[in-house]
Amino acid sequence: MKRFFSRNFLTTVFGVLFSLVCVFPASQARGGLPQEETLFTLWPLIDYRHDPNSGYTRWGFLGPLFRHSSTLQGSDWAVRPLVFSKKDLSTDTREIDILYPLYTYRSKTQESRSNFFQLYQHRQNGSENDWTLFPFLFSTQSKEGERDFAFFPFGGTIHRRFGKDRIDFTLFPFYSSTRTEDRRVTHSPWPFFATIKGPGISGYKLWPLYGEHLRNGVYEHRYWLWPFFYHYQDDLDTEAPRERLGFFPFYMADRKPDSDHTHFLWPLFSWKEDRERMFKESWTPWPLIRSVEAEGYEVSRFLPFYSDEQEPGFHKQWVLWPLYQRTEKTGGRYRKRDRVLFFLYSDLRQGSDREHIRKERVALWPLFTWEKVDGVERFYCLSLLEPFFPENRSIDRSWGPLWRLYQSRTDADGTRARSFLWNLYWEVSRGDDTAYELFPLFQVKKQVQQELKEVKLLKGLLGFRTQGKEQTLYFLFIPIPLGKDTSFTGEEPGT
Repeated sequence: MKRFFSRNFLTTVFGVLFSLVCVFPASQARGGLPQEETLFTLWPLIDYRHDPNSGYTRWGFLGPLFRHSSTLQGSDWAVRPLVFSKKDLSTDTREIDILYPLYTYRSKTQESRSNFFQLYQHRQNGSENDWTLFPFLFSTQSKEGERDFAFFPFGGTIHRRFGKDRIDFTLFPFYSSTRTEDRRVTHSPWPFFATIKGPGISGYKLWPLYGEHLRNGVYEHRYWLWPFFYHYQDDLDTEAPRERLGFFPFYMADRKPDSDHTHFLWPLFSWKEDRERMFKESWTPWPLIRSVEAEGYEVSRFLPFYSDEQEPGFHKQWVLWPLYQRTEKTGGRYRKRDRVLFFLYSDLRQGSDREHIRKERVALWPLFTWEKVDGVERFYCLSLLEPFFPENRSIDRSWGPLWRLYQSRTDADGTRARSFLWNLYWEVSRGDDTAYELFPLFQVKKQVQQELKEVKLLKGLLGFRTQGKEQTLYFLFIPIPLGKDTSFTGEEPGT
């Protein structure tokens, strides 16, 4: 009998829940006007919302863990933090994150990219097809259908990787060859011996003892006991040749006809002069003391106590580094940022100029982040990773909702939504329309255009609803029509 009772009890509970989810929203929509929004919550198990005016539908299960939403432009779903998927029909894009940043997938039109923790990467664009299992396997297929393959360190060919046009190797490091434009460098073995060839190009390296790289009338590079002694000459075919020489780290110099840059005991002491810009700069020592002589420049730097550096279009201040920093950029786009202990506190203002701010953001780690971008205002608390990665959409979608105890959003049209403890309390307002709920105590809904007012206690155990002249009483979750209210004629008193 006890086993029978338990089994029937569970069956009854799941049956009721299934009926509430599948039947109640539909019946509620049929009971009102066609434009009435549908809403059903059973915190923290279920959160269902549907707006027939915009075509927006959202399902949520177990707070922030499971979510699915759809609009006329696309849909997204998430099993946080395991999976997030989004499809946008308007831009023909698809995004998938699996335990971000472990795996990401992005596609747009004919191009797609996938990445597994930077170790496996795949890119396809039409007939082009590249994939990498770093650092062992590399495969490239060109538009013409030619395919290259490399299995490191045994051998193969790699195109357009690591800053080179082509890389060939066999039993690396015993043999490798790289090509960049018209220059070819052959190592055997790498990095100890190399030859350099090309049109007008010659050179060889016996690393680290000696190396030279020459191009007739264009440049001459030589080093001895790399990196301690070197002498580079560039732009020999121009009216402004450049010479670099050094005895690292004791002395290094960079000379041009219109400028000089000298280092002693790099990076501690340096002097720079740009005669064309009438600019002089010195570090004695870096990064503590800096002085500048130039029009429009004002520098007072005595780190870690104080620093104030101003130059055309840019201003930076430090107080008790790294306690407080302010940077302000006015040239081109405007950007101003105040920070305390780097990421502990940050206040950002950014726009086309001081009067036209497009983006604002204030973050106090780990308590909150507030931002306003293009008229859309958001606030959330807690904020564990957002201050470190403020522009990372994947963290915002896959991880952020898990720890946001409270969040709010206000759109440019004035629509506002608030949520506390993943919708234990929520509130939505749009113009004169509003709805809010504190589960399971009460729920209130008001829609002016539909002449709708509704109050429910304990999810409908007791409640009252009016729509136009229609009145409905809720008792034990059952709607009881009360007929029409004839006491109100729609006329103002005295008319």
